[in-house]
Amino acid sequence: VGLEIVEAVSLTAFLLFLLVTMVHSVMREEHVTGNTLCRAVSVYLLLGVAWSIMFGLVLHLDGGAFSINVAGADGFAARVSGSSLLYLSFCTLTTLGYGDITPISPIAQGLAMIEATLGPLYLAILVARLVAIYTRERPA
Repeated sequence: VGLEIVEAVSLTAFLLFLLVTMVHSVMREEHVTGNTLCRAVSVYLLLGVAWSIMFGLVLHLDGGAFSINVAGADGFAARVSGSSLLYLSFCTLTTLGYGDITPISPIAQGLAMIEATLGPLYLAILVARLVAIYTRERPA
């Protein structure tokens, strides 16, 4: 097992642990504060970073897991890089989906599908929770 794989798996595990801890903290809040909102936004951003690392792991294991459909400045097809995977992750998380980088292996497609589901689902649950806390705090 290569060092890159161990590094990616360890970092992903750490980020997922951090995400679960932060989501648990946000959902248990009794009052909406600036810190609550900062943690909630941080979770969303860390989701994108964690998925880009997982995409990188998939790319490391299968060099043909992604297709990039953008020509570089020199006219040749651009390579999938770390920054490309971060871009892909946030396009997927937000369900923007430009389509210039496409997951083509089954594992890459599965990860993209999970991320595309988690992004809007997290926002919907988060907003519902924060509104519930806020309306409970308001005097009648």
